[in-house]
Amino acid sequence: MTYVRLLYGSHARGEADALSDTDLLVIDDDPLADYTWSDMTHLRAYGSLFLWHLHLESVILDADEQGQELWAKLTSELPTYARVQEDLDAFHTVLCDVSHALQARDSSLEFEGAVLARTIRHVAILVCFLIGEPNFSRYSAVAHAMAFFGISCAHEKEFEELYDLVLRPGAAAPGERMLAEWVNRGFALVLAMRNYGGGAR
Repeated sequence: MTYVRLLYGSHARGEADALSDTDLLVIDDDPLADYTWSDMTHLRAYGSLFLWHLHLESVILDADEQGQELWAKLTSELPTYARVQEDLDAFHTVLCDVSHALQARDSSLEFEGAVLARTIRHVAILVCFLIGEPNFSRYSAVAHAMAFFGISCAHEKEFEELYDLVLRPGAAAPGERMLAEWVNRGFALVLAMRNYGGGAR
């Protein structure tokens, strides 16, 4: 058996709080593993942002000798991320869907807010990566991406309030106006990233 067990996310970064999950990943050729080595080779082929995340921030909890060697080889000289435009197109589509749902009032604010919060975070993570300052954190990636492009919000805790819809099932949505403002910020981030034209690391 050739395997690696990794810890990643907030616990690996030392940023965990009471709402943090413990992000564990097992790479093994066992079908029950999270990823097989073949899966990881596929991710490497297009410079997967998730693989970059693991490379930059994960901690090896356990591995056999061959697993350590394969992991080191897999993450050595990772190629640039090749799906930037596809991601930006997908983010734009989701933001359009949320915008239309809010205008039509045919979905719950809590559901659309949670979708919006996740999307904004992923846009921000992509932005931070493409400008050469990788940041996979829950909140600071958003703050950093918005600051880089000069996009402001009412107060620094505002995104945390929005992301509560992801972290705390049953949390009350912050209201249509705030959700609409975050939709606009999401569009602004996507457009700014398109115009910036920065390449992945």
